[in-house]
Amino acid sequence: MRVVIDSNQLSSFLGKINPAGVFNGITLAPYVFAETLLRSNAQQLMGQLLHFDVLIGLEPSDVMEKLAGLDEEGILSFVPYNIGLSMPTTVDEQDILLARGIKASNRIFADTMFSLAKLFRKRLRDEGIKHKFSALPEVLSLSFLESLIFDSISYKGSRTPAVSDAASLYHAVMRNRHLSRYFKTILYYVISYSRAWADQTQNFDPSSSLDDWTDITLPLYAADGDIILTADKKLRTAIGIVEPSGTAQAKTVEEL
Repeated sequence: MRVVIDSNQLSSFLGKINPAGVFNGITLAPYVFAETLLRSNAQQLMGQLLHFDVLIGLEPSDVMEKLAGLDEEGILSFVPYNIGLSMPTTVDEQDILLARGIKASNRIFADTMFSLAKLFRKRLRDEGIKHKFSALPEVLSLSFLESLIFDSISYKGSRTPAVSDAASLYHAVMRNRHLSRYFKTILYYVISYSRAWADQTQNFDPSSSLDDWTDITLPLYAADGDIILTADKKLRTAIGIVEPSGTAQAKTVEEL
């Protein structure tokens, strides 16, 4: 069991948890890794992280590019980690430049989420769907997520996936627990941005900050049994909807 840490839980976790304790290690999403490198106390945090077994995630754009070259079995066994990237012992200018580049990518994908919400609303209008949704399976029965997965991996048709049939690609992706969590979380937020949940407490406007996109990516890096550490209420609700069986859970450091 590993912990996938949101930025808002990192300092608290490092200050309270024994590296020799019950957790197998820490998983850092690339955007959380970048935010850590850009903090004023980055060197201190890096020193604390070096006591743990740390996995750093691949950026979502790199994940999509790699998936395009895989067959169905390759997609099933895919894990979204940057195995060749290790924690720096000291934070230097090259690390800062890397972090800034990752943050710039974050902004691009945040804009993409807002566009997806517009596309989702248009798809509902085109299909004459006016009711609101009570549960995620209702939306999974639509074609929206299949199209989203194919467009993401094919980069809107600019590259040809090894699994070229959209339906086959969708089923292969949804059999991979990492990828399934990721795309279902995106879908949850798209529905929320579109104010299409029957439960009004699950509907919200896109954040004027960039935090939502970082949060949305965290489930991508969680394996079965892992804990996503976050204090963000929207993300905690999303994980409960995406993983109702609790295969991956959201907690705060205080709840460990």
